[in-house]
Amino acid sequence: MADFKPLSPHLPVEVRDLAQALRDLLKGMAGYTLRRYAARRNRDVGSVSRYFNGTRRPPWEFVIDLVTDLTEHRGAGAPTVETLEHLRKLHTAWEEKGARASPDSGVEILTQQLAAADRLSRVSSAQSHALGEALTDRQHRIADLEVRLQLVEADLARATAQAEEETPELARLRHEVDQLAAKLREVEGQRQAAEERCALLERQLQALEDVQEQPLDWLPPPARNAGLCPASWWWMTTRRTCW
Repeated sequence: MADFKPLSPHLPVEVRDLAQALRDLLKGMAGYTLRRYAARRNRDVGSVSRYFNGTRRPPWEFVIDLVTDLTEHRGAGAPTVETLEHLRKLHTAWEEKGARASPDSGVEILTQQLAAADRLSRVSSAQSHALGEALTDRQHRIADLEVRLQLVEADLARATAQAEEETPELARLRHEVDQLAAKLREVEGQRQAAEERCALLERQLQALEDVQEQPLDWLPPPARNAGLCPASWWWMTTRRTCW
């Protein structure tokens, strides 16, 4: 807990409001005293004490550092725009109050403004350097992608040319396949017909062999069959008589 002394009742309203706002910010950093916070920011503890007591106007850089430290300590998100704008108004009101009260304070004000401008310049330089590196990296990536794109386009052109060359050959091969398929169907039909013919002939041959193997003792005596054809001829002509 920060070891604050009560604010002087003789402080102007503008000074009191800013000093109280700074105290509220430091109170949010549990466990921090004025001395510990001064050591954290490597500042003179006497000057820091005057900032919180309202006897010296803190530079705007100090206010921003305090807000940043509180945010980091709490692990919360960045302060809202309304919070920063409120602190800015309090700081500006003290600045205007001091300028009206003492001409000598103008030097301090300008010095603080110069420090703030220098801080902004350093931050901008760092950001510019980071952006420059990012820009260079993106340019290198763009160049690499352009080369890869050209290679892909070259491969595509070769593939297209090869496809155009092979298209007539493909058509010829497809025509030959159709012809061979038709010829195959024709030959298959002939084979089937030959198979059926063979089966028929085998059945006829088997029937003839069966007849030849049968005994002939059932035939009538020769005298009674003088006008008939031989038995074998009779069977081969489907029982037709010879006239």
